[in-house]
Amino acid sequence: MILLDVQIGSVKRTTIFIVTPSKANFNVLLGREWIHGVGVVPSTVHQKIFFWNDDEGLEMLDADQK
Repeated sequence: MILLDVQIGSVKRTTIFIVTPSKANFNVLLGREWIHGVGVVPSTVHQKIFFWNDDEGLEMLDADQK
């Protein structure tokens, strides 16, 4: 397990990650605790997350596989 500061868009939150030796086709999974804690709405169909930014209004971020 490792504790890291994660910034996605304008949201920054300290998050616990569990590192596993696997050959997955993704880099990281953000769990329910992070999703609900930050208040985002994930869309697996569109591969995006949506959340409210007090400065700019609705913020939308695309999934990045790089």
